[in-house]
Parts: sequence; C-alpha cells; structure tokens
Amino acid sequence: MVIHSCYEPFPDTVEIDGVQVRFILPFDRVLQFYDLFADKSSVLTDAEKVESVYDWFVKSPRKVPEMFKINVVDRIVKDYISQERKGGGGERLYDFRADSSYIYSSFMLAYGIDLFAEQGKLPWWKFVSLFEGLPEDSKIKKVIEIRARPFPKSERNNQEMINQLAELKRVYALPVSREEREKKANDGWNRLFDMMLSKGGG
Repeated sequence: MVIHSCYEPFPDTVEIDGVQVRFILPFDRVLQFYDLFADKSSVLTDAEKVESVYDWFVKSPRKVPEMFKINVVDRIVKDYISQERKGGGGERLYDFRADSSYIYSSFMLAYGIDLFAEQGKLPWWKFVSLFEGLPEDSKIKKVIEIRARPFPKSERNNQEMINQLAELKRVYALPVSREEREKKANDGWNRLFDMMLSKGGG
C-alpha cells in the first residue's frame, strides 16, 4: 500500500488508459474483498467477482470493457489496499473476521466509533491507522499480546503460569491467520488478473 503523509489528501482516483477513475474504499468493502477472493467455495464466477469488486470500489461505475475493470481493480488493490507483511515466522496474531467482536468493542471504547454505523463511510486507510493505534489496554491488543507472548522456560515454580498461558492461547487461538486469509485473497486476485490479462491479449 502506498504511504501518504498526514498533510496530503488521500488519493481517490487512478488513471487507466488515459481515463481518470474515481474510487472509494470503505473499510467494510475492503474486508468483503478479502473474504471474496479467499473463499475457495464461492459460487461466483471470476467475471462476477470482478464485477462485484469494481462496483464496490468505483464511484458511479459505468459500463466499460471487462479488461478495463480488471486493470482498475488491480491498481487499487496493489496501490491502496495491500499491506506489507510485518514480522517474521508468519505469526498468527489477528484476523479481521475472527476478531471482529474484539475489534468492534475496542473501537467503541477507545474512539467512540461504532463500526456498524461507519459501514460504507469509514475509509480503509483510516480504519487501518486507527486499528494500529489502539491503546495497549484495548481488548484486541490484549488478545494480540497473549497470542504473541512466548512461553517462559519451564522451571519448578512456574508450571502454573505456563498452564494459564497455554489455556489463554487456546481460548484466543485463531482458526485461520490474518496473513493466510489476506494471502489467499491477494493470490486469488493475482491469479484472476493474470488469467484475464492473457485472455485479453495484453
């Protein structure tokens, strides 16, 4: 994702084949995008997925060739949605879907923001910035800390502490990592983009 300074307005247009296209990225639509392309059981065709994402992201979408839609969505995803992976070892620390209740309550308590009321309005980049800036005592940050906390070296007098941490890790274990979910979504989009590009002859 392209980084912008706080004194610059966040871009809302991309240029494809000399045409300026205005886009909007409400956080809930971006999360839907990740789910759509990570879901291997989806009954939607590739063309229907492209159509859905284009309609979600483009302001006042108009009838254009399919290849144009693919190029628009690809530019938006690569420049304004995809984030660099942080840390090593593929640690499973949070997932926007699995942790949605923790994230909702954390936003409400820390910022007074009702994420349900903000659907369709709160931009993705603001959502990400606010999420990363949540205080350490927020529920989601506490959960992340538990998942990331290493087990201490086993000693004669700390077995109870190790057992307690193991239980907390079990309670807050993720079914699928955020990295794996987003990687599946990005890989799914990239495969579709490459396939449609080859069909379009360029």
